[in-house]
Amino acid sequence: MKLSIRMKIFLPVMFLLIAFPVAAWFVFGYALDGHMNYNAKRDLGQMVKTVEELADEYSNLDVPDETNAPDAGKSLLSALRNAAQTESGESKMLVIGNNYRVLYPKNYDDQPEMTQMYSEFLTRMTGNDPAFESGEITEETIGDTKYMLYFLDVGQNRPGHVQNVLLYCPIHDTSVILNEVSRLVLMIMGAMAGVSIVLFWFVAGSISTPVSRLCEAARGIGEKKFKKVETGTNVKELYELENEINQMQDNLLKADEAERVFFQNASHELRTPLMSISGYAQGIQRGVFEDVSQAAGVILDESSRLTEVVDGILTLTRMDQMRYQVVPVELGIREYIEDQIERLEGLAYQKKQGVKDMALVYSEVPCVAAGTFTTNIVKAAPVKWDQEIVYNHPTAQAIVCNSGIANACTGEEGYGYCRKTAEAASAALSIPEDSVLVASTGVIGKQIPIDKIAAGVEMLKPQLAATREAAATAAQAIMTTDTDPKEVAVQIEIGGKTVTIGSMCKGSGMIHPNMCTMLSFVATDANISKEMLQKALSEVVPDTYNMVSVDGDTSTNDTVLLLANGLAGNPEITEENEDYKIFKEALFEVNKTQAMHIAGDGEGATALFEVTIQGAESKEQAVTLAKSVITSSLTKAAIFGHDANWGRILCAMGYSGAKFDPENVDLYFESAAGKLQIITKGVAVDYSEEEATKILSEPKVTATADIHMGEATATAWGCDLTYDYVKINADYRS
Repeated sequence: MKLSIRMKIFLPVMFLLIAFPVAAWFVFGYALDGHMNYNAKRDLGQMVKTVEELADEYSNLDVPDETNAPDAGKSLLSALRNAAQTESGESKMLVIGNNYRVLYPKNYDDQPEMTQMYSEFLTRMTGNDPAFESGEITEETIGDTKYMLYFLDVGQNRPGHVQNVLLYCPIHDTSVILNEVSRLVLMIMGAMAGVSIVLFWFVAGSISTPVSRLCEAARGIGEKKFKKVETGTNVKELYELENEINQMQDNLLKADEAERVFFQNASHELRTPLMSISGYAQGIQRGVFEDVSQAAGVILDESSRLTEVVDGILTLTRMDQMRYQVVPVELGIREYIEDQIERLEGLAYQKKQGVKDMALVYSEVPCVAAGTFTTNIVKAAPVKWDQEIVYNHPTAQAIVCNSGIANACTGEEGYGYCRKTAEAASAALSIPEDSVLVASTGVIGKQIPIDKIAAGVEMLKPQLAATREAAATAAQAIMTTDTDPKEVAVQIEIGGKTVTIGSMCKGSGMIHPNMCTMLSFVATDANISKEMLQKALSEVVPDTYNMVSVDGDTSTNDTVLLLANGLAGNPEITEENEDYKIFKEALFEVNKTQAMHIAGDGEGATALFEVTIQGAESKEQAVTLAKSVITSSLTKAAIFGHDANWGRILCAMGYSGAKFDPENVDLYFESAAGKLQIITKGVAVDYSEEEATKILSEPKVTATADIHMGEATATAWGCDLTYDYVKINADYRS
């Protein structure tokens, strides 16, 4: 197992701090036992000496009966009694006459220890225990106590005279003393250990911390997270290593930026000829070009251009093994521009003449339907038609969507075209006319070519399929200025049944709360009532689609349609129970994902910009602040420029109309490149502009503002404001 420097220093110290008290405890216990044995033997030895002297002194005296003689005070018993009372120490005496009668002390049976000792004496004497020999000091365990024991047979075998003397001294149990000492030692060692641990931890840390920071920097380099290392070390070797790592990071950062720019340019150089080839090829296929050879020539030229680009990329990958020179060449700008126009004719053809401009969504069984629609007073004809179907009819079964013309501001004729579209779908699919929902997106003010729309419905019928490919084709068909199709699906379990929720949507420009230039079609096989379906959709839209902004413009065609056909077979959801909660949470995730797709695909955008407000007093306050930041043109431009201009964010919060304390705001920028605090308590911190730029250069950037007023939170999504946004919308109709 690999250990850190800190642990390699710390663990041996901890071992010593633990091992030393334990060893000391054992040594002390051993010494204490010896001391107790010595004291007991010393005390008993003193008493033994006295008793033996008295026994020798009185052994030849003709002493009358001990209890009746007038000179009994001079008897052996009296001498022993006086000795027992005058001798110091913890030794005790038991004087026994013939017939094993206790002569001293008279109250021995009131003393449990002495009673036990007398009982042990009788047991051993009557049992002729050979270990119980006269004149020897022995160590015996009687009961739970260890004793130093001495037995003397006096031999005055006359009635009333002393026959035996039993001396004993307890050897104190050291466990009690050891426990007391252990507590004291543990307290002392604990205090020492605490101080030592802190001391050695910091000492070890002063060595290991710089190394850890260097390791962290090395990991960051591997993840392309370049951050200057400042260990603050005074160790020469570590200081030199720190400088080398920082120099390496500077070199890698420059190389990474060059690589990023290279791949951006390379992808552009590859995409343009490919799209031109595709456009000219479609034109040839449909017989658009009178001079096919000319179109074929362009395709060949673009193919050659692709080959040159690929060869150039291969050359660049070998540059570190090659010597090369830059040679300037003359470029005729007029000829270059004309050449580019010719190349882009195929791209223009593809945009205007591409076949993916209609989508058909169909359920084999009738569905309950829910919807939310634009808040713009100017509502397109399809919005009015769908509101009638969703609000006043029990079921729906199909959606017909065209892209290119919005069918907005087209009067009664436009509304009539919605009906004709529904009639065409009704005839093709054999379903009621009032179960057909319609949607349009594109240029405002033009009448849709209803004949082509009706023919398109008939053409789409054979292509209906419950496949991934069919879904992808439909998602592409509803795009206008979108760069990518937007699809998502989730599966959940309700009532033991697997329920699927799938969605496709479009949206790129004219995106602004509440509801935006977007079409979102959501389908599910959940079994749910129409009332609860509408309730679920109405509750999730405010926190998803209504939190998106690209350019501050709201369209006339915004529509979210949700169809549920019940084929999953789960118990019908008719109330706000646990099944409803599960369904609503899944619907929220679907719409949230799509909302982020729309924001990230904003016209001309290079980055998804997410704004989260934390610590608000109310949800309304958090929503107001988040939307104000996400719609700020200055802030969006700063994100495009990878500029951590936090003043624009604070300013946008300030004019939002929501009340908060500007001097109690913490602001962070975060992306895949890391997280960085920019301001605290409304004041800028000492952050690295280089690191901030790196964080803001990622395709998704999050700004989080904590206003420290409560627990409410809200998140809004937008994008950066780029040069391409102007270009796209300057010639949208051309």
